[in-house]
Amino acid sequence: MAYIAGADRTQAVLLPEILDDYVGADNPVRFLDAFVAQLDLGALGFQRAVPADTGRPGYDPGDLLRLYLYGYLHRIRSSRRLEQETHRNVELMWLLRRLTPDFKTIADFRREHPGALKGSRSGSRALIGKNALIDEASSGLTFGAFMTVFRSPHNDYLFYISNSSLFDYQAGAFSTSTINQLTVETLNGMEIPLPPPSEQKAMVASLRGRTSQLDRLVEATERTITLLKEHRAALVAAAVTGQIDVGSAA
Repeated sequence: MAYIAGADRTQAVLLPEILDDYVGADNPVRFLDAFVAQLDLGALGFQRAVPADTGRPGYDPGDLLRLYLYGYLHRIRSSRRLEQETHRNVELMWLLRRLTPDFKTIADFRREHPGALKGSRSGSRALIGKNALIDEASSGLTFGAFMTVFRSPHNDYLFYISNSSLFDYQAGAFSTSTINQLTVETLNGMEIPLPPPSEQKAMVASLRGRTSQLDRLVEATERTITLLKEHRAALVAAAVTGQIDVGSAA
């Protein structure tokens, strides 16, 4: 009996002609798009919210904010990795309408808009506890009903806490068989270590440095894996097409 056969990689296929068909109606990325679309970026202090009359056109800060928030929601912190995702991630292709800003543009946007507000998400168990740092100028915004906004002078420190196993463990305690809720009240009731501000700053600086190093290692590893996969595919193709003699290897 034969195994289930996969599709021939060289066979032409007719994919949906509309990119919108790849993103389901209930995909959270649609909410993210609508959320950014209703923001007054100029009033919030985002640079280049109004395009210049002269010079080379730049990226809409709304599109870069979409990419920025998507990265935080999916814990993709590296600017280089975000650039890579814009080329291969269908959700981002839809969200950015196939725009592919380079890593320097993404990094510059992050530097120009430092995070100061932590938005923590609630809903399904897969999403509960997802969080992002939002620019301090957006502190007066209205967020979706399934999002919890938590304002604190310790946001930079709390961002790392909320991405730790300690937070995940306590957030899981509020999951139910019906609706999962992670409100400001439950956040305030969590037991979280809070060292002096000087220690918080030192920890944040250290974590940023270490995570940046890890991101670079991940990028290098992913590039190596990609090259090895390409080499493997080329080797298999050469073998099956008779370009190399595999008889002696057998």
